[in-house]
Amino acid sequence: MLRRVTKKTLAVFLIFVLTIADFALVTKSYASTIFNSVFPSLGSTGSKNVEFDAYFTDAEKEKSYSAISRVCENISLYLSISVSEVGYLKDAKISLKPKQNDYLNFKVDSKIDEYYLKYINSFNNNTLDFKQINNGSAITIKLDLTYIQEEFIKLDKLNKSFDVVFTGTYVNGQGKEVQINKVNELNIEWQDYRELNINSSITKFIPYIIEENERRNYSNRDRSKYKTKQSGCSKIT
Repeated sequence: MLRRVTKKTLAVFLIFVLTIADFALVTKSYASTIFNSVFPSLGSTGSKNVEFDAYFTDAEKEKSYSAISRVCENISLYLSISVSEVGYLKDAKISLKPKQNDYLNFKVDSKIDEYYLKYINSFNNNTLDFKQINNGSAITIKLDLTYIQEEFIKLDKLNKSFDVVFTGTYVNGQGKEVQINKVNELNIEWQDYRELNINSSITKFIPYIIEENERRNYSNRDRSKYKTKQSGCSKIT
C-alpha cells in the first residue's frame, strides 16, 4: 500500500515538474520574442534589408566610433545606408543630436558631394532628409565636422559624445511598411593648445576691528580664463 502511495506521489511530482518546466520554456520564449521585437539586436535597424552605420575612420582607414583631432582641423563623419534585395526606403532621416541636456561641440559643413545630392531633399538643423532609396542602393555620405571656435576655452566642451539617429520606413516586397530606427553613439575629442591667462582683481573688502585698529579683509575673485593667444594648433613648449 505504501509503495502504491509512493508511486502515485512520485508521478504527481514528476507531472508538476514537467508542467513547470514547459511553462518556463514557453514564458522564456515569449519574453525573448517580445524583447527582440521591442529592442532589435545590436546593430539592427528593424529590417534585415536595411543597413545603416555612422562612423569615423582612423589612420589605417578602419571604422572607428571615436575621433581625436586638433581644433583647427576637420573631422570626417561617414553615413552609410544600403537597401538590399527587394522593397524601398522612404521618409529616411539622419540627425546629429547632442546628449540630453548637452550641446554639440562642432558644426557641420553643409557642402555635400554633388553625386549624392540626388538622394537628398534637404539638410537643415543637422538633419539630412532623404528622397526614396530603392533596393540595390548603397550610399555613403561624408560630412565635415568643424570645432566651434570661441575666445575662451571651455574644458568640458573639448570631449563630448553625441548620437546619430537614423529613422525611416521600409516598404517590403508585399507592400508592408516596417519602421526603421537605429542610433549610433559617437565621441569627439578636440585638442586645443592655448596660453593660460590668470587675471585677479579685488572685488570687495570687509572692514573689521581688532584691538581698536581697523583692518580690511580683501576678497579676491579668481577670474582665470583660457584666452586664445595662438591658433590652438601649435603645442606650447
